[in-house]
Amino acid sequence: MSQYKATRNIEASILDYITPLIASAGFTGVSIEKTFANVSGDNLPVVLVRSGDTEHERWELGSDLTKRFVIVLVDIYCKSDGLKLDLTDYLVSKLKLGMNYYQYTITSGVVTNKTLLGRITVATPIPVTQVDLNVDKSDLSIVDRHHSLISLSCSITVLEN
Repeated sequence: MSQYKATRNIEASILDYITPLIASAGFTGVSIEKTFANVSGDNLPVVLVRSGDTEHERWELGSDLTKRFVIVLVDIYCKSDGLKLDLTDYLVSKLKLGMNYYQYTITSGVVTNKTLLGRITVATPIPVTQVDLNVDKSDLSIVDRHHSLISLSCSITVLEN
């Protein structure tokens, strides 16, 4: 039995937050992933959640406690521009509210428990990039034709040693 460290807890907390939201909003067949290896033309649309740069800011002078700030990248891959735009706008509307932050316990590679530790807060503005590779879309792989990227500047309410 082990526990995820903070970065994996952030990714997993966001995945657990958006998975039921996407389904309840009527977006059908959307795969939610945390690795590029699972993104292909066969399983589009895909929402990919991954951590980018992380900074640790000292909480107070003389203390070893730090507050974590992390850029979370949410890639959206679709088969059409319309779905890409709708899914992107929907996710931004939900992600900007923040979400619960959990500690995940793993046994034999399977999550066996999650414990609420605090909140993930999302700063604004939230940049959204419509990824354009400057190549005719018909020359691109289907995965690269309709792609947007949401960049979230997040912090967690839990201080770290």
